[in-house]
Amino acid sequence: MKKYEEVLKKIKYALEIILASIALLLTFILCLSAILKTSYANNMIEQRMLIEGERFIQSLVFLAAFLLIGFFIVKGADEERLKYLLGFTLGLHMAYGIIMILFARSAPGADALTVFKMATQLAEGDLSFVNSTDSYLSYYPQQVGLTTFLALLVKMISMIPFELSPHHFIKGFYCILNAVTIYFAYKTLKEIKWNDKICAAFLYLSMINLPFAMYSSFIYGEIPSLTAITVSAYFFSRLVRGKGMKVVNMIVSALLLALSVFIRKNSLIFVIAVAITAVLLFLESGKKYIYLIFIALCLALSLSILPVTQKLIEKKAGDEINSGVTMYSYLAMGMQEGNRGPGWYNGFNFDTYRNTGMNTDLTNEIAYEAIEERKEYFKNDPKAFIEFYRDKFLTQWSDPTLASCQATYADFGGRSEFMNELYDGKYYPIYVAVCNLLQNAVYIGAFIWDILNMIGVLKDKKFRDNAFIYLGIITVIGGFIFHMFWEANSRYVFPYFCMLLPYAAMGYGSLFKMKYKRKRKEDWDE
Repeated sequence: MKKYEEVLKKIKYALEIILASIALLLTFILCLSAILKTSYANNMIEQRMLIEGERFIQSLVFLAAFLLIGFFIVKGADEERLKYLLGFTLGLHMAYGIIMILFARSAPGADALTVFKMATQLAEGDLSFVNSTDSYLSYYPQQVGLTTFLALLVKMISMIPFELSPHHFIKGFYCILNAVTIYFAYKTLKEIKWNDKICAAFLYLSMINLPFAMYSSFIYGEIPSLTAITVSAYFFSRLVRGKGMKVVNMIVSALLLALSVFIRKNSLIFVIAVAITAVLLFLESGKKYIYLIFIALCLALSLSILPVTQKLIEKKAGDEINSGVTMYSYLAMGMQEGNRGPGWYNGFNFDTYRNTGMNTDLTNEIAYEAIEERKEYFKNDPKAFIEFYRDKFLTQWSDPTLASCQATYADFGGRSEFMNELYDGKYYPIYVAVCNLLQNAVYIGAFIWDILNMIGVLKDKKFRDNAFIYLGIITVIGGFIFHMFWEANSRYVFPYFCMLLPYAAMGYGSLFKMKYKRKRKEDWDE
């Protein structure tokens, strides 16, 4: 038995070394890219992603000023002041959302518009959009979850006894979800026993998370799926800490995970991260099989919710939905040039599937040939390979706006002059600069945390009781790998950037702790 425990300890320590090393490398790359480069759309019509060198001295001065202000806010933080800081941050984001509703007047566009129209039809009981030969869902069946989710919201709005625009109602609901996301991220930091200074740093960084605020007017899956993920993580943390009823924490967390996948299928990356974290916790505990049960429950719900929903809608509509655009066609497109940037959408996946008459096998055959062609091209020109994936990375992870302007650019009319200038005028560079300030602060803070974490791992030479804190960073690593192969878009980076905010707060808070040792070592759970 003793030998078995020793083997477990070695496995746990080896896994933490691997995780800490990968996290350190990734945050170093993100930090370096933030210092050296900035990417943004040239305008809201072409939306071509430009990559420019960072104005190093200017950025350094602004960053120093921002961090100095943060230092004084964090320094004075205690339990009582945190309540006011939390209330102010939540109120600020509600105000951001209301301003967007009143003055930006964003309307759904492109895929978001198609999904919203289908949701409206579904809410009215019209399933004519389910058609195996010429329907949007037959190209993108994964959108069946988001369509159903939005249909439920539209149905609820129709029950209100006075006329109300469903677009603005949903945006208002998303504003509330933004506040819920920040609140539960904050609660999770408190739950895992991080110091008040770290919680204050998190709230301070959250205050100027403008892309997060702008996405509240994007009627799509980003905001509700991120909220579901964040609240799920909170209940998972309670399960880990033994707070409340274990069964309740496990079920609520698993259901919210499934909901996040239901709304946005890419959330499966977070589900995988939860499974990996739960395995680490199982190895850490030695005997707590509840983590294995939790993994099984999460996977069962998350992997079945979309197929089951699709079957129910097909049965009700009396028609089938095709299997959709294939994985290989996405991978092929991810290796090609696009109008907006390397690996960005260029229509290859959709057009190939349509031109083959929705023939999956033929689509995969064409996609495979396209992949081999690009591999041969990169093999013959290594410089082109490096430049392609360098720019594919930068146009996603070095875009401080996270495509928030592009996503919410379409409008109903009546957009204020200030907002017009913000989207595509004299205020747009200011918006990019403010977002860039936050991005620099977050990437550098996350890198600091990874350095201190690696030092702690190497110094202690044991797996400490902190496996849960790797949950977010595992998700970010997974998202980074996935979108370097898959279709690129800085909008897809949005949830991963939000997950880095707590790590940046932990980085700055840990530095603060090293200077002001006012808490006992166990209070920091390190």
